[in-house]
Amino acid sequence: MENAAKVKNVPDAAKLLNISKSFMYKLVKNGQIPSIRLGGRRVVIPVSAIEDLLIKWKKQ
Repeated sequence: MENAAKVKNVPDAAKLLNISKSFMYKLVKNGQIPSIRLGGRRVVIPVSAIEDLLIKWKKQ
């Protein structure tokens, strides 16, 4: 079984993308990156969505 996380929390995802947490939350709020809300407040982002966003940004 693979030990790598398949989701990242917002601060970790922001670090991977080298952007601020507030900008990451803005991307989530605007639907520019898929996210999953766990419970009432916790938001996680699939690693595959982070990779897709990087590819999209690279093409621009």
